[in-house]
Parts: sequence; C-alpha cells; structure tokens
Amino acid sequence: MSTTVRTTKVVATVGPASADSATLRAIVDLGVDVVRFNMSHGSYDEHAAILMTLEATTREKGVHVARLADLCGPKVRTGEMDRAFSTINVGEKCIIARAARRGGAARFETNYAGFIHDVEVDHRVLIDDGMVRLRVTEKSADELVCVCEAGGVIGSHKGINVPDSRLSLASMTDKDHADVRWAIEHGFDFVALSFVRCPEDVTSLRAVMQAAGGDIPIISKIETPQAIEALDAIVAASDGVLVA
Repeated sequence: MSTTVRTTKVVATVGPASADSATLRAIVDLGVDVVRFNMSHGSYDEHAAILMTLEATTREKGVHVARLADLCGPKVRTGEMDRAFSTINVGEKCIIARAARRGGAARFETNYAGFIHDVEVDHRVLIDDGMVRLRVTEKSADELVCVCEAGGVIGSHKGINVPDSRLSLASMTDKDHADVRWAIEHGFDFVALSFVRCPEDVTSLRAVMQAAGGDIPIISKIETPQAIEALDAIVAASDGVLVA
C-alpha cells in the first residue's frame, strides 16, 4: 500500500484578525504546517496570547504546527508625513532630505541616517511595497532629488526598498536582539532573518542566539540584490531560505 506524502508546506501569518480560538482552529483544521509571527507588528503580550491559543488548539487535536518568529530586520521607513500634502503624481519631483522634520510628498526624511550616502543617481526608491515608485535624478550631501514613476500616497513610517542600492545597515536591530530572546523563551521552532545580504548576517544571528542560550533553525529571507549575488553562501549558512 503506497502512502502519499505532502512535501509542499503551508505557512500562515497570524495577527489580530486571526487571534481568536475559532479562527486558529479553522486554520489548523485546513492543514497549516507553520504559523508565522510577524515581529514587526504587535506586542509580546499579543503574540503570547496567540501562542497560548495555538498551543491549546494543537494539543487538543493532537497535531504539531511549527512556530516561526519573523524578525523585523533593518527596515528603512519614511518619516512623519503630513496627510494633507502626502500625495505625489507621476512626473512630479520630490526631495528625500537628511532632516525634513514633518514631511510631505514634496520633501520628506527617512529613519536611516545613511540613506542619502548609500543611494545613488538613477537608483529606484520603492515605497509601501512599491505602491509609490521614485527614481533618483540628482544627489547632494544632504538631499536626493527624485522623479515619481508611479504615484500615490506616501504615508508615515512606510517601508522603503532600494533594490539598486547597497545599504550599510547592521543586519540586526536592538529590537531583533530582544525578539530572538523572546522566541527562545517561548520555544519557537524557526527564526526568520529579514533582508539578508551575506552569509555573515546569518552567522551573526546564530552567535546572538547561542549567546542567549538557544539554537533555533534560521530561515534566511531572500529579498535584496546582494542576497542573490551571495545566494550559494547564504544557503550554506542557513537552515532554510524564504523567497520574500
């Protein structure tokens, strides 16, 4: 008698909309293999409450669902934006400044002090998962002048991706260090590292984890051009990869 083994696994991200017992029960019944906790959002108390409900559900049903803590990583974000002046249209210019205080679409800052230094002319600047797309046309010591190639609203604290640039950010933030300790304390099965650029990012996380008394398998998220260039070495240093 042959047995069919399902090798493709289902990963589900949980959060406020799926935190109640009935929803988690339905997710487990539908065959989820891994539940992802996005450490970019929510408090430890909120994550712990979901974890407790998940554990009660899986214990009752006699199944194991792996828990994955997805670290925030060094995310570049927009500064505080004035909603009244946050819309930009195709062809319009805007300035990304080193210090713009409360900004608008015509001029705003980021949370990363080295942003202007690292980004060059003709590089793309993608905001809010690419909903707004800019291209750098001029650069000075304190400003990047950009032209809009896809318009929309530039909101406060929205993620910025620069696929053509090499950012000099550390691979882990202070929050990531705290999140690793929390994941170890709560028995997570996997930790995912965001914005991996080189194998040293992975070995750095492993050292942090070991110093905290843990040895959780590391999933490297492949989401930067640098990661593609160093893919073989990153795969060798990791326990798994996730194409983000």
